[in-house]
Amino acid sequence: MLIFFVVVIICAITTGILLINRKTTANYGDNTPPRGSIDSLNLGQFSQEEQDQIKAISEFCGVRYVTPENIRNYAIHNIGQDFASMPGWDIWDISVHEAPGQYERLRRALDSKICVLSYDPKYQLAKIRGNTGVYLTSCKRCSCPDYHNRHLPCKHMYALAIELGGDVEKHIIDTENKPLYGLKIALAGRFAGSKDGSDGIRGKINSLGGIWEDTVSTYSSVLVCGNAPSEIKVSYAKNNDIEILQQEAILTIFVTDLETRK
Repeated sequence: MLIFFVVVIICAITTGILLINRKTTANYGDNTPPRGSIDSLNLGQFSQEEQDQIKAISEFCGVRYVTPENIRNYAIHNIGQDFASMPGWDIWDISVHEAPGQYERLRRALDSKICVLSYDPKYQLAKIRGNTGVYLTSCKRCSCPDYHNRHLPCKHMYALAIELGGDVEKHIIDTENKPLYGLKIALAGRFAGSKDGSDGIRGKINSLGGIWEDTVSTYSSVLVCGNAPSEIKVSYAKNNDIEILQQEAILTIFVTDLETRK
């Protein structure tokens, strides 16, 4: 389960990574343990939960002395299993999580500055506040620069996976912000109403807290299509792996947030 993965990552940070320079005072004779390792047979300084995780890692890796590398491998194994168990998330093979830099993104996903503001199970999309903005995130993609540069799971995607805990039908409600808060919404095609934002879809996007644009770019959170959308815009969104939604979707996604507060 993903909650199990979270504990493993916390264990990696609080015990493995931070203890890499600790001095070993026990006498092991000629069998000197690896620098910064944790003796799975000598865990008195750890909580019961940490002990259980360290022992699990020890058994999985077939070692007595658990190193940060063992913890990394175990965490990657677990997140790979967790992704495979969730509908839609299984598009990412475990080898993806083994790619350079992915483990660091797993760790960054636990940063307190990263917050899953809302998740709509109907569209399986989330609104996530990161260090530098608000992003539209799913099991397939994220609107953040890191995802657009690498097209691999980013820290926001990992944070969403952890928050869902294996339940893709979980409903997460943002009680503090408007439904489209922080999202940059590019428009393509014809929509009812004026273009000045006073009525029609543009006015509705404004009222829901979003920012509408007539151009699409890698900074766009999503491309919304109306009647006869520009093939150039649609092609650009597809080629750059930008989320594409219809008008009804963008006006109803996350709206339960408002209904709940009434």
